[in-house]
Amino acid sequence: MESVIMIVVDIVIFAMGIYLSASALRMKHTGKIDSLILAQEEVKKCKKPQDFISFIAWKEAVFGGVLALIGLLSAIGEEVHFPGAVKYVFLGVFLVAFGWFYVNLKRAREQFLSI
Repeated sequence: MESVIMIVVDIVIFAMGIYLSASALRMKHTGKIDSLILAQEEVKKCKKPQDFISFIAWKEAVFGGVLALIGLLSAIGEEVHFPGAVKYVFLGVFLVAFGWFYVNLKRAREQFLSI
């Protein structure tokens, strides 16, 4: 039962990664900031939306790609039974990627939003 729950969690992580990457590509294509990245009230405060998108879109796509890869590998690991240390490596990679994206999103908010 625990394995099934973890596979569902891994699939959600994979889907979120795909969604983040697609959102970044959509932002680059449409020139509109996705509400997943900024709330609508914050979008209105954005001084230079195109510069904000240029700054954050590729970082969001990379973070999404890392999430998708971790979700996929972790789901495979539930069936193949990777050694226990591998799960900690996945967790470490996720935490580093999340921290990196968080710092860059915070930097973008400080630089491009008039808060």
